[in-house]
Amino acid sequence: MMHILSVIPFAKIPRPAPQILDYFTSEKISTGGIVQISLGSRKILGVVTVAVPAHEKKQEIKKSAFRLKPIDRVVNSAGILPQTYLSLALFLSDYYYTSLGLALKSLTPAFFSHPTKKFVEKLSALRPCAFKTAQNDITVQQKPVLYLASHNEKAKIRFYEQELRKTLKNKESVLFLVPEIYKIEYFKKQLPILKDASVIHANLTPAKQYEIWEKALLGRANCVMGSRSAIQIPLARLGLIIVDEEESDFYKSFDQQPYVNARSLALKLGELTSAKVILGSDLPSIDSLWNVTQGRYELKTPKPKTENPAQRPVPITIGAKPKITIVDMREELRNKNYSIFSKELQNHLKQVVRNNKQAILFINRRGLASGILCRDCGHIVKCPKCDIAFVFHQAINSVASNKLVCHHCAREENPPKICPQCKSYRIKFIGTGTQRVKTELEQFYRRNELTNWKIATLDLDIAKDWPAQKKIFQDFRLRKYNILIGTQLMLKEQLLPKVDLTSIITIDPMFSIPNFRMNELALRIVDKLRSVTLSQIIFQTYIMDNFVIQNVHNNLLETNKLHKNVINKLLKKELENRREFSFPPFSQLIKLSYHDRNPQKSEREAKILKNKLVIQAQNLRLPQADLQILGPAPAFIPRVNNRYIWQIMIKSKMQDVHLRNALLRVIPSNWKIDVDPIEIL
Repeated sequence: MMHILSVIPFAKIPRPAPQILDYFTSEKISTGGIVQISLGSRKILGVVTVAVPAHEKKQEIKKSAFRLKPIDRVVNSAGILPQTYLSLALFLSDYYYTSLGLALKSLTPAFFSHPTKKFVEKLSALRPCAFKTAQNDITVQQKPVLYLASHNEKAKIRFYEQELRKTLKNKESVLFLVPEIYKIEYFKKQLPILKDASVIHANLTPAKQYEIWEKALLGRANCVMGSRSAIQIPLARLGLIIVDEEESDFYKSFDQQPYVNARSLALKLGELTSAKVILGSDLPSIDSLWNVTQGRYELKTPKPKTENPAQRPVPITIGAKPKITIVDMREELRNKNYSIFSKELQNHLKQVVRNNKQAILFINRRGLASGILCRDCGHIVKCPKCDIAFVFHQAINSVASNKLVCHHCAREENPPKICPQCKSYRIKFIGTGTQRVKTELEQFYRRNELTNWKIATLDLDIAKDWPAQKKIFQDFRLRKYNILIGTQLMLKEQLLPKVDLTSIITIDPMFSIPNFRMNELALRIVDKLRSVTLSQIIFQTYIMDNFVIQNVHNNLLETNKLHKNVINKLLKKELENRREFSFPPFSQLIKLSYHDRNPQKSEREAKILKNKLVIQAQNLRLPQADLQILGPAPAFIPRVNNRYIWQIMIKSKMQDVHLRNALLRVIPSNWKIDVDPIEIL
């Protein structure tokens, strides 16, 4: 009997072109079976979604404008890919409006996209075990659990362990996602029950990734843990999914398409398999807290040892309780202190060395200075390929030389001795970076005739890879350094020791960046630093009127301790702002970007697309209240590596993803589409 197969090719087919193609064969093939097909001149693998007898589609075949092709070869007629993962690929493709073949590629080992003869032979012999799918009975559906640990690490470990033991005892499997690779080693030490867990991350070879994938497919893996790439491992009898540090931006793919968030996929996978999903966090994302208030997530917190949990109000607290001092740096200038260190911080930095204590100094920028400014004409030295100021980097050793570095295209140049614009010699370094903090701190200690100080810097200039970063963390824990200066790269709570002093040298530049998430990110930085502080945290700022800083000042300075109302007030204010301007969670953002070497073409293409979107919205009769199409406008950094970037931002309140996609279908394939972007710049 002849069968018609609906096949998803392992290939990128731009939308809105058909994503599932029909072929015919005389062999019977199950859903999830693997076949080899011809797509143009290429021979590629594909996955069968549906196989029906040819006579049932006789009329459709006659009416089709295309000639039906036969498959080239049946690789495996059994259901190699579980129905769950086919459904997950369909969800990914629709939600992120990306090629279905690309979605499937992101959920399977690399060998499927570039199959070798040996790999195809292996696939032919595979006979996977039965996979669990969600039941229709509403009683098995579970709300995701948001576990708010509030830096009670012992309680979080106990909670994870209880859930792991319960799941494994029921002969079900576990998927454990972490945002960064270092956390795999950390949790394996903290949770002995994970000692035999299969580990997967992007740094593994394709062969090793396939080995783990095959092991899981055959039902021989009961626990897989790893970074966002671990979501592609199809575990049989999946009963539990843990997403630790659920608020982390590392779960979002930013370097390759499709631009998906592994947390969103984990939630969907839990829905498809009826597995329990736990989102662990010390300070959750605003989106997750909003879902708690809407009844979509269940909130759990560490149980107190003494009081009755039934009488306890829901706490939202952060961190430990060191003394907090907020310094208005404008007052320091008025008092003729022109140092980047306030008098308060200077006094504490002296005590750190004198008492053989440790300190952490946070700065949100690498380098010695953020740029070079001419004091005569105001010219700022910029990268010739990108519309952004160079960052000045001082030589790390005597062999190297000082450089201007572009943090977007990595271009390097020697610093000018005179202004390129007006030829003035009155050149000034502006801004503050990690190297400047280190240089000024060394000078400060020498001026005060203090000895025995040892300073380490942790940023991507000093430590470009994980082994180098890990060594700095280890040395700091071993007290080989008094002071660690670093960027967000160092904010890894489990790797840092508790220190007597932490200071935010400045966080102000973050608030000048037009990104609606900046207040949330700033709060998270403060929270992480507080969690590793024993005695004193000093927050230096020039913008005391910022509402995050105001709340820290008004609520924390008076009591010198954290109070649950602080975070509640901050979240309430932030949600009010987001509701007013229709930002998530009150809408969905979709960022559209176009790059071209010709600036006029970039602008022209952006304006053409804006008109298409407006006309399409009118044709679809989309309510204006459900849709805003903003732009087009140049990107915040309008030129990177000699490519001019224009953007359009869509704010959508549409609940029907297919209706939303009907709007997006007018976007040409050479545009970048980022659904739920982390950054809107």
